[in-house]
Amino acid sequence: MAKKVQETKEKKALKAASTSKKEKKKWTEIKKKDEARKIFTVSDELLQKVEKEVKKAKIVTVFSLGSKMNLTLSVAKNLLRHCVNNGIISLIHKSSKTTIYGQPLEVEQIPVQQEVSVAEGDGWN
Repeated sequence: MAKKVQETKEKKALKAASTSKKEKKKWTEIKKKDEARKIFTVSDELLQKVEKEVKKAKIVTVFSLGSKMNLTLSVAKNLLRHCVNNGIISLIHKSSKTTIYGQPLEVEQIPVQQEVSVAEGDGWN
């Protein structure tokens, strides 16, 4: 085997300098979302907007109202309870995890039939 010829210090330095000029790998940067501030106080304007929005929708949940109106979920829940108490919407379904509200159901008034009593002497026999 032939012996390797040692490179001079100058050649080694040039070689090291030329390899380090490569662009280093850039790691992906994580972009932060600009989070919009949620509304946590109720004004008269907001109350009117919510009532108007709730009247239009067929089905409303706490999350759907909170995301549309940029509200915290606790404020959205309180506003929906307020709308139920005022008769704007009605409770459709409630479970341990979610509550669904909708348009109030119109209940038809069914006339009550009067019972006819048979006198003792007017029996069927």
